[in-house]
Amino acid sequence: MRVAMLVVLGIFVFALALLGVGLGYTALARNSSTDNTANTVAVRDLVVRALEGTKSAAPLDPKTGDVYFPPTKYYLPASAVDMASLTYAYNKDAGLSVTSRLLVGQATAPMYSTGNINQLFNALPHAQACQRGVRVVTTKLTEDGIELKQTLTVNGSTLYLYTEKACTEQADLVEMLKSLKTY
Repeated sequence: MRVAMLVVLGIFVFALALLGVGLGYTALARNSSTDNTANTVAVRDLVVRALEGTKSAAPLDPKTGDVYFPPTKYYLPASAVDMASLTYAYNKDAGLSVTSRLLVGQATAPMYSTGNINQLFNALPHAQACQRGVRVVTTKLTEDGIELKQTLTVNGSTLYLYTEKACTEQADLVEMLKSLKTY
């Protein structure tokens, strides 16, 4: 009987030890997951702010509703489309780059549901491509990853509209930019 009691007591102590190890591991894994999520949130917020802050708001004429891109002397006549959210960047070598806050917002939205840094950085190339938007240039380009969507003649000059293949949601933006004019 005494041996049976010792065996039962031994099994009980062993079970308590396993339970303690299991609870400790669970707490450690939960803390690690919480730390990983917190780090992912901080990095995501920095990345999204960087994406949103690299372009200027395109000036909107309050009287006419026209949108201007001052460095290039191009403008878009007023239309029924929400042009107040258009943003742009200009670089003499790279040309005019136009996107919209709405498009960038849609492209960065999946980044908010990522659970770790790897998922966040897997979603980043799409967001970056949409943030770069439509490139308006005066010479044909042969870069990988871009696609010629439209050729325009504006004041006797040929303009080429390129989009990045990684952002397929730019058709409306290309359609809008077909009406570019000079001032």
